[in-house]
Amino acid sequence: MPPYPDPDAVPDLLGAEVLGPRDVVLILSGPVSAGLPAARAARAEGGSEARIGAHDHARAATVARAEARGELVRLRAGVHVERSGWEAVSGRERHLLRIRALACASTTPVVIGGASAAAVHALPRIAPWPQLVTLLHVPGRAAARRSGTRVVRDPAGGRSPLVAAGGGVLLPALAATALAASHEAAMAAVREAAPRAPGWFAHGLVALDDALGASRPSPVTRAGLEAERMLRGPGPWSRRSALLAEAAEGAAHGPTESVARGVAAEIGMARPELGVHVEGHGRVALAWPGDRVGLRIVPPTPPSVPAAVGRGPSGDPAGWRMVDVTERDVLGPGRLRVLLVHAGLEPVRRAGLASGRARSASGVGWPSSGPPLGCAGE
Repeated sequence: MPPYPDPDAVPDLLGAEVLGPRDVVLILSGPVSAGLPAARAARAEGGSEARIGAHDHARAATVARAEARGELVRLRAGVHVERSGWEAVSGRERHLLRIRALACASTTPVVIGGASAAAVHALPRIAPWPQLVTLLHVPGRAAARRSGTRVVRDPAGGRSPLVAAGGGVLLPALAATALAASHEAAMAAVREAAPRAPGWFAHGLVALDDALGASRPSPVTRAGLEAERMLRGPGPWSRRSALLAEAAEGAAHGPTESVARGVAAEIGMARPELGVHVEGHGRVALAWPGDRVGLRIVPPTPPSVPAAVGRGPSGDPAGWRMVDVTERDVLGPGRLRVLLVHAGLEPVRRAGLASGRARSASGVGWPSSGPPLGCAGE
């Protein structure tokens, strides 16, 4: 068995912005420009070198002088990009360019995971994209540490299939990547433990909500998430993932709605409904129909205009109370809690027997605001 599978022998990742913006050209110099790694990668792809992305060749001395003048940004040894193109793209696209640079300089297929796989699958991320490319160590396959990379263990132990992203890049499928991204985001929130920031549950919902979203060409299913979760076996990781996967909803419109729903859980509110259309108000991000309270996420307003709590149409005797918040309000759990309580919601953990009924109706117990199960030992 070869140490790496043939990239043409695994399913192709269709419809993805695989290795960054196509109009950004990589400048190859030194041994990379000499053609050994790039040529081998091109031959492995059957000559489809265009799938790696546009690149140009230059002499090492010329590149060094341009880098000293600040005209080029070094991605790794022998691979640069023009600063103007680098500064014009997003953080995710910069990370994809780092993956492309690694693929161009590698003589073997690159197996990525973690945040790097999430970038290829276009999963959202609240934290900044890392500067290091995440390599996935799969049992039975060599995973040499390279400059500009970090290596993580495959939580599925090699049982989860890989897909091809072009240019000799392999990565887990969307369901496995979403579970890993959810866990990584949740644990990062626990480690940072910022008292005024969303907690582990809010961060963990972001990737899973997006993976289940109907806006994706090929969204994952709950059955697919559960199958991938079972591959990882029992333990604290599995219990946390079960809570997050059960609470994930494909109806969320963007990461802000996912974070808002997670924050509502962390501050003790009953499980809301997503995407409810209320007469006179249209679609609201979160809704508690029993309490006639809805939450809308609106564009930022001038600092002098506070977040508002307004009633529904005057003709409705049981008028809704609408809480209008911005992304900044969502990222401040204390602020969001004050607005929801002012609108008439009561935390279920302070409602006696109603708390038990709410948990039974939701199908999953909303977590406490403390750290997730078993995090102390990880």
